[in-house]
Amino acid sequence: MLPSGPALDKVLDAALEAKESLAEIYHAYFAKRNLDLTVDDKAVNIAVMETLKTDDTPLSYGYAFLLASKLSGDISKIFDSIEDIVAQADEVDEKYLQFEGGLYVSAIVIDGAYKLADKLRKAPAISHVRHGNKILQLLPEPETCSSAEVCILFLSVIKTLTENKFHIPVAVTLASPVAVTRSNPQVKVLVTNLLGGSLGKLTVMADSAQHLGEEAIFLSKEEFKPVKAEE
Repeated sequence: MLPSGPALDKVLDAALEAKESLAEIYHAYFAKRNLDLTVDDKAVNIAVMETLKTDDTPLSYGYAFLLASKLSGDISKIFDSIEDIVAQADEVDEKYLQFEGGLYVSAIVIDGAYKLADKLRKAPAISHVRHGNKILQLLPEPETCSSAEVCILFLSVIKTLTENKFHIPVAVTLASPVAVTRSNPQVKVLVTNLLGGSLGKLTVMADSAQHLGEEAIFLSKEEFKPVKAEE
C-alpha cells in the first residue's frame, strides 16, 4: 500500500533524486503532476541529464523525450538527440525498423520524440533517417501487444502520429476483393490516417499492376478516382 500525503511526496522525491533509472524518474514525475504535488522542473531536468550519462539506451531516451515534453527550461540537448537515437533502430526483414525491446521501446521513443517536437514547434529529425518516410514501420504489428501497458503505449503513439504537425503517416487499405473479376472489376483502396480519418483532398496513384498469370504489367501510373464510402 502506498503512503499518502507528505510521506508519498517524500517517496516520489526520492525516486526523482536517485538518478538511477529514467523510468523511475518518469513515473515519479508524472505521479506528482497528476496528484497536483509541487515539482521542481529544473531539478528534474538535471536528474534526467545526469541519468542519461550512465544509461543512454533508446528506452531511456524515450522516457527523456516524454519528460522533456512537459519540463520547463532548456531541453534543446534532449531534442537534438532524437536523430541519433532513431538511427539506432534495427532493420528487420528489409521491411521496417524497430528498436531492441520491440513495440514497447519503439512506441516510447517515437511518441516522446513527436510530443517533444510539438512542444518546441520544431520537426523531429526522423524523416531524414533511412526508411524514416515510413514512420509507422518503426512500430511492429499491434498483435505483438503483450500487456495492457504496451497496448496503451501503442494507442498513444498512433494518436500522436495522427495528430502531430510534422509527419502524418498514411494508411492504405484494400477495400475491395483481392481478385479482379468481371463481376468485381474495380480495385478500391482506403487512404486514411492511422486512425481511419480523412487526410483531406489528395491524389492517389497506382504505380503499377501486374497480371499474375502472364506476368504482364497492364496498368502503370494510373490515378485512382475518388468515390463515396458507400459506393
